[in-house]
Amino acid sequence: SFQAGVAKYQDKKYDEARLSFTDALQKNPQSVQTLVNLALAQFQLGKKGEAVALLRKAQNLDPDFSTPQAALKFILPQLDVKEIPHEIQLWETVRSSFIVPFSMTAFLALNALAFFSTGWLFLVYFGKRRKALREDLPLPVFPLIPTVILAVFVSILGLTILKALDYRVPRGTIVSEKITVLSAPAEKSPSLFDLYAGLEVVLSSVEG
Repeated sequence: SFQAGVAKYQDKKYDEARLSFTDALQKNPQSVQTLVNLALAQFQLGKKGEAVALLRKAQNLDPDFSTPQAALKFILPQLDVKEIPHEIQLWETVRSSFIVPFSMTAFLALNALAFFSTGWLFLVYFGKRRKALREDLPLPVFPLIPTVILAVFVSILGLTILKALDYRVPRGTIVSEKITVLSAPAEKSPSLFDLYAGLEVVLSSVEG
């Protein structure tokens, strides 16, 4: 089904390609390539919100795969409404710049590299210091490089914790052209604001 979808997409039969990619995705829901190709087919059919939702899912599954990021950069500026007016919080900036683009595997690998590099360099320093004290020699200068690497390690560790916390926050993408948020469940309740296709929202439930 995937190869059939690719062939139909290349023939500009986007609706048929969408059906083929949808069938392929049902067989392998974790396929990032299928998600991306289905998103592109949806985009060609004018369903930008669904395309953005699929690309964000692909990005979450494999942040190291650059195609979803490139496609999002291409599609997001073309949304009718890119965002609703709101105050940009520091967390949103950190998340979009440093959390989302990198996988947990990358964070863990960088943590391990920085940790062992710092440990080895400090062991070398303290070995030299011990030798100097034993032989009554001038003490070595406290090393700058491992100190810098230690600071980098602490920063990466902090980002890793934020990445883990971000995994726990359920998010969704608006796929309809427009959704009106009401102040109460009743249909005639006053509206608060509108959400548009492609906007990312945090999902939460209210009991009671």
